[in-house]
Amino acid sequence: MQRSANLLLRRVNDFLSPGPAPSEGPLPLPDHLIALPSREGVALLVGSLLGDYLRLSAHYVPQESPKFCGPATIAICLNALDLAPPEGAGWPKFTQRNIFTPGTDAVRTQDAVAREGMGLAVLADFVTAHGGRPEVRFAEHGSLEEFRAIACEVLADPQRHLAVNYLRPALGQEGRGHTSPLVAYDAASDRFLVLDTSLVRYPPVWARAEDLFAAMNTRAGAHTRGFAIVGRA
Repeated sequence: MQRSANLLLRRVNDFLSPGPAPSEGPLPLPDHLIALPSREGVALLVGSLLGDYLRLSAHYVPQESPKFCGPATIAICLNALDLAPPEGAGWPKFTQRNIFTPGTDAVRTQDAVAREGMGLAVLADFVTAHGGRPEVRFAEHGSLEEFRAIACEVLADPQRHLAVNYLRPALGQEGRGHTSPLVAYDAASDRFLVLDTSLVRYPPVWARAEDLFAAMNTRAGAHTRGFAIVGRA
């Protein structure tokens, strides 16, 4: 057990060290969230359903700009599925830039995403454009129990990944709507691990299932926020 904990801690430190952090971050966490890079956070990881943690953390990239949580999440999930980026992408993996193509411009251009971000419907269209199979679930159409069951099922499936779209202030964080991959679940504490793409502001955190679902069950246009399952077509 100690060896496993040490290996996981090393992995946590590796992918949480992309370079010097800018002067404005990170921001303090509310008490009900548990930072992954902490003794308690690592202990939860060791005892959890690891699910997608190892698969997705290997492809983790922090978002390049304030509205690019969606592109970062898409790149992480598509690379974990080992899908091929578009021809002429200039890189053997998906990036937050090469996910934008003439085809996705019909959905939303890079400039528009940089200004407005992207919700679940747009994220799903991008995944489809790159050979993935998305399934969007709005929180208003489900329950906490359904979300927990579906999330645990997806976490146990290496061919599918899960992205959550939630309102940061509902979790006690600063900002507005945000999207990141969900990568692990600890049944004893009923917490999910959110692999936050905005690393300069917040580390990955363990959030209580009920709190996370409440943050997803917030209005964003015609629907509430929710989650998307990303798999192969």
